[in-house]
Amino acid sequence: MNDKRVNAGCRRNGLSNKMLNRWIALMVTILSCMLLYSCGKHQRRYWRTRDLVGVWKLTERGSLTPPLGNQCEFGEDGTVRVVEDGRVRAGTYRLERNELELVIPGSPTQMWRIVNKPGGKELLLHNRALNTQARYVRISRGAMLTGTLGLILKSIVIIALVFLLYRFLAHVLEFD
Repeated sequence: MNDKRVNAGCRRNGLSNKMLNRWIALMVTILSCMLLYSCGKHQRRYWRTRDLVGVWKLTERGSLTPPLGNQCEFGEDGTVRVVEDGRVRAGTYRLERNELELVIPGSPTQMWRIVNKPGGKELLLHNRALNTQARYVRISRGAMLTGTLGLILKSIVIIALVFLLYRFLAHVLEFD
């Protein structure tokens, strides 16, 4: 009985069942896209090893020699290669709760605090004991789906999934 009233009201207002079902499918699709987008914007609090992997170049240095030279490369296995004045030195690093411990032969073990938000293209290090900071910018990511190409590929996948969701809802609600 209630269903007949809804259908009669829709017909009176110029909406057919087919059109109403399309609007429902469209709204469900839009809401699911909004949910996907909001889930992807989750902000982490701490840096992960995966965020550090890649090549970083010094852009701004404090009063002392920068901890990672003019350029450095972090590996996934906890190794770090430091390029300073044409010399390459290898060492290890450990990352825990935004505290970066650097163990490089020939220099004392240093603890640096990562100040900025995780996952960006900038690495801002601060050493409380030495009262200095250094800023590095990522040269290469070391991950596959990043940058412009990764953004385009991810967008294509999301658009395809949204289209498939719309087609599925069209089939279920039988307005195709």
